[in-house]
Amino acid sequence: MKQQIVCIVAAQRSGTTALQANLAATGRFHNFGEIFQTDGTRGPGAFLSYCANRRILFTDTFAPHYLSELCHAYISHLRDVARDRHVLIDVKFNSWGVIRPAWRYIHEEPYFLQFLKKLDAFFIFIRREDLVEQIVSSHIARSHGRWHNLEAEDATTTADIDVDKAAREARLILQSEAFLWSRLNTYGRRLHVTYEELFVSGNISTSMKEAIAGELGEPLLFPEKSPIGKSGVNKAASVKNYEDARQAIGRVAAKFPRPAKT
Repeated sequence: MKQQIVCIVAAQRSGTTALQANLAATGRFHNFGEIFQTDGTRGPGAFLSYCANRRILFTDTFAPHYLSELCHAYISHLRDVARDRHVLIDVKFNSWGVIRPAWRYIHEEPYFLQFLKKLDAFFIFIRREDLVEQIVSSHIARSHGRWHNLEAEDATTTADIDVDKAAREARLILQSEAFLWSRLNTYGRRLHVTYEELFVSGNISTSMKEAIAGELGEPLLFPEKSPIGKSGVNKAASVKNYEDARQAIGRVAAKFPRPAKT
């Protein structure tokens, strides 16, 4: 089968890591995860590690004449590492600006998104309908220093959310969601899916398995049980000011229509 590039586009706490794990478990994908991650767990496919190992200067990533060459070389590197598997990458809403020319209007299509389109990449665009759960979930994860497989018995502390910060986060997610979808909705190879329909009872839904396999043009054998499960924490009980946060996020969400699925 022809090697393909699959790019997950989403905000944090949208089920991206679980989707990556399920796709990787089919044996047909090399999961590079969040390629613009900056923490100490960066793997061989991380963009910043790629640049550091090759002594590529930060200023070089701003030079328009060099960007195309850099992106081609980086994608070729990912293809080589993946060998006979598909290249699976995750680019969060707030990390598309890592690769960009120095002179570019803020509302122009992200350079790397444009570049991936030219390579006929397949995009999986995910948004979470329950924005309150999404944002509260991130605060709970941070307060426990644990991002995945957090169960009710693990919630040993009660988070106290900065309501203003939660409201700003909601606005930024919704604005980014609308902007990025406006750049993908006319592109042929994309799947627009909500977190709520992507996962059913903690596992990838049958319809989503079929949709992804159909787009790639090959059968995929998914695991019966997701390697990464949904958080079992009762969010309302784990946040001191849950109701205040819920109302603040709700007020922001009411001002932004969500992207229509087409």
